[in-house]
Amino acid sequence: MAAPWHKTHWRRILVDAHIPDWDVRFLSQWDPVKFVDNLERAHVSAAMIYANSHVGLCYWPTKSGAMHKGLKGRDMSGEIIAECRRRGMATIAYYSLIFNNWAHINHPEWRIVPAGEKRWHPRYGTCCPNSLG
Repeated sequence: MAAPWHKTHWRRILVDAHIPDWDVRFLSQWDPVKFVDNLERAHVSAAMIYANSHVGLCYWPTKSGAMHKGLKGRDMSGEIIAECRRRGMATIAYYSLIFNNWAHINHPEWRIVPAGEKRWHPRYGTCCPNSLG
């Protein structure tokens, strides 16, 4: 049996992609081939690819959340993963479960609410992973 990826891939990358879509130009010209070209030039052997971010927008055609408007239906995550795999790079999907502005706004019943009277306002909305729905 092959060793787990985390024991064999020492050059890894995560590009933080907490990108809102208030301007539809954001991510509209994303080129996964150029992105993976750069990973390859950097000798990356494992890439963590965003499926969604703390903003709560998905980078793939979701049926249960909201997709980033700038992608216009493109499966950015899937395209990057396919290109990485084609070149022999390991991939790990990043899905932000607790920090999720979209879910926090659209599903107030999912919110994590601190005990007591004190309210806190973090940069990103927080949702309970045990919420129904």
